[in-house]
Amino acid sequence: MFNGRAGLELLENLRIGCHGLILAPDSIDYAVRAYEFFSDGWDEHAEEAYRQMLPGVVFTMQGIETLLCYGKRLFGERAGIAIHDRAPAMRPTAIGIEMTRRYAAAMGGFS
Repeated sequence: MFNGRAGLELLENLRIGCHGLILAPDSIDYAVRAYEFFSDGWDEHAEEAYRQMLPGVVFTMQGIETLLCYGKRLFGERAGIAIHDRAPAMRPTAIGIEMTRRYAAAMGGFS
């Protein structure tokens, strides 16, 4: 059994028997870290990795349009690549871009 939703309820899903999650790349490094800590029985470390990714995940998972608009921007900010839109996609706002940059800065680049 798998779940997704950008990693919302990641640890809860693992605790109830999910074998993994299908995630977007914007917070994949934190999700993998949390998964590995959880699998090794290091619950406190898993919780910390999950806490670090959660603000960005909550921001992007407010709906499919938000995920498509800002999730890819969060990934782009963290990966250092430009992001482009295709019509008829939701367009980002200045506030949304600022929020995305703040979350990306807090998460850092990909290691």
